[in-house]
Amino acid sequence: MAPSLAPPGHHSVDTYLHVLCFAMLAVLAWLGFRGRSLALVLLLLAAFGGSIEIGQMLVPGRTGSLSDWLGDVAGIVIGFLASHSLLAGLAQRWPTALRGRLTR
Repeated sequence: MAPSLAPPGHHSVDTYLHVLCFAMLAVLAWLGFRGRSLALVLLLLAAFGGSIEIGQMLVPGRTGSLSDWLGDVAGIVIGFLASHSLLAGLAQRWPTALRGRLTR
């Protein structure tokens, strides 16, 4: 395992990549599961991120990281907020084209 290049007290680039990847995953989940329970989708995505970290602990030479899982959760929240904000803004701009898309 390579040593971290981040200065002490700073998050590694890996944590920020977790945020980015899970934000994109959350956007896709929001688009695919609109109309379902938002809390359930959030919990399932957070559990998926946690299972990845637990799975890494079972692989020799790998470790799970709480900061990576927290990055996953932050990305999920950012992705859902961005998705909702984007569609709400588009609905204001083109209300007839997107009517009902936010609540479907």
